[in-house]
Amino acid sequence: MINKYIQSITGFGILLVVIGHAAGVLPERIPEIAATDTMYQIYTQLHTVIYTFHMPLFFCISGFLYFHSGSNFKLGWPAFLQKKTARLLIPYVAISTFVYPLKVLVSSFALRPQTLDLATYVNALIFPWQNPIVFFWFLPTLFVMLILAKCLIKKDKTIVNDTVLLVAACVMFFVFKHQQLDGVLAFMNIGGVLHNFIFFLFGVYVSKYCDGFVLKEKVSMWQALPFFLILPLVSLAEKTPIILFLFAIFGTSFSLLMVKSYPLPIFETFGKYAYQIYLLSWFPQIFIRILFGQIWFVSIWLNIILSVTFGLLVPILVVKLLDKFPIKFVNKCLAIK
Repeated sequence: MINKYIQSITGFGILLVVIGHAAGVLPERIPEIAATDTMYQIYTQLHTVIYTFHMPLFFCISGFLYFHSGSNFKLGWPAFLQKKTARLLIPYVAISTFVYPLKVLVSSFALRPQTLDLATYVNALIFPWQNPIVFFWFLPTLFVMLILAKCLIKKDKTIVNDTVLLVAACVMFFVFKHQQLDGVLAFMNIGGVLHNFIFFLFGVYVSKYCDGFVLKEKVSMWQALPFFLILPLVSLAEKTPIILFLFAIFGTSFSLLMVKSYPLPIFETFGKYAYQIYLLSWFPQIFIRILFGQIWFVSIWLNIILSVTFGLLVPILVVKLLDKFPIKFVNKCLAIK
């Protein structure tokens, strides 16, 4: 039951990611369209809300799975690093390398144009916020975070007192930046690792102390009331760290409760393919944005609907094809077993 629930919450999370990446046009056009389309203005507000907690939710899921899976504590360092490299870094390097020349070719349509030279390519790999697929920052960030977790968190004994670790992680959220663009902390987004570790730790503690919640058949959505009470403050979230922190915690908690209360089969389906959707959704979503958002603009809603639909379905189709006609190298690059 717990695996089914985690798959569903992962599916809900990846749906939020795809919706969040489906704005339909480049950022400079969003205010212009929102000014004449009330529904799109509502969508942009929803987009802002999603961005306050959808990645903290994935760090929370990662922390939960890290603690819930006994294998992370049994593996020695070489096996642990090999496993996480295969899962996170190989897809990161392989897909980034494939996309890099493509991004150079379409730079005239890109939000962040790329130039073709070795230094730019290397920087795109070791400084995640310079990657041609910018939302791939999550992969090296999680890799480094798992190493940090391996050092600090044990299954049966405490290396660092839970309360001390929680307080330290809260402090790091406010001290370090999520989007580390320059300086030594930009390497593998170490600053982002320290900023987001609190959400990973949140997942660890849910697994460690609240397994009963996960196994309960029913929960009350009234427990999500704090999230709805702070929604009017969303415009302050980007500028006010404490408001952003509340949105991240309450939004993650709301997601856990919502999926528990309404376990829609579609969430479980998306969860089954969530990682490959994350890795591959950029391709159809960027294609649709360029074609219908920049070359031939028809309707913002056509862009959004097509972007969400193909962003979810194309990766699933690719996985199904590779299941039927496996290509070992491609399967490895997409972390398909």
